[in-house]
Amino acid sequence: MRVTYLDFLAAAEINGAHPGGLSLTKSILANERLAEKDRVLDVGCGIGQTATYIASVYGCDVTACDNHKSMVQKASNNLKSMGLPVKVVEASAENLPFKDQTFNYVLSESVTSFTNIGKSLREYKRVLAEDGEFIAIEMTRISPMTQTEIEEIEDFYQVKSLLSEEEWQDAFKQAGFVNVEMIGSALAEEHKDDVEHGAEFDLFQLGQEYVDVYFKHIDLTEKYGGQLGYCVFKCW
Repeated sequence: MRVTYLDFLAAAEINGAHPGGLSLTKSILANERLAEKDRVLDVGCGIGQTATYIASVYGCDVTACDNHKSMVQKASNNLKSMGLPVKVVEASAENLPFKDQTFNYVLSESVTSFTNIGKSLREYKRVLAEDGEFIAIEMTRISPMTQTEIEEIEDFYQVKSLLSEEEWQDAFKQAGFVNVEMIGSALAEEHKDDVEHGAEFDLFQLGQEYVDVYFKHIDLTEKYGGQLGYCVFKCW
């Protein structure tokens, strides 16, 4: 079975894989009005870094979900060890096991691109409270790319679609979001050193397949760092 980039992130216990890392998350949330009464869903939670931050700093009612079994287990263990009452659920972004209008905030940090984007966005809209807000940090084509270049990125990262800012805007609106605001963006080359790994991280103990995935990721970041990046969107 092919080792994917997401498999590598789980095996290496990467804390903050999205561009900008936890510092970007903190700066985004600092401009929000999170309160203890708020119900927050962290979609694609990884090993729980953002969920941990929100629960410990803001005291919100946090639910975290991921469809990678290893990520879910590690997130559960990490949050339990800190005594934080965060619910961790194994679930796909495309089929969230929550009732309509459950959450005041839904966060997606470099997650939706790895799914069927339309299905996932409709699910976020469905579970979001009427006056709620969706915040996304997503892989984006910042400047033009050829179809061959796009396909190389999509194949390695196993993303369904590599969208431009305008295509993301359209996708949010098609999913039912009336207001869409792009509140930040950057090129991948500006954040190539952002990845935060676990304390026990040893690349070469993971096995050659994982080593190959890691170096391919580095190669692609260098190759497309001036064309590929991320955008931060706020939708409601």
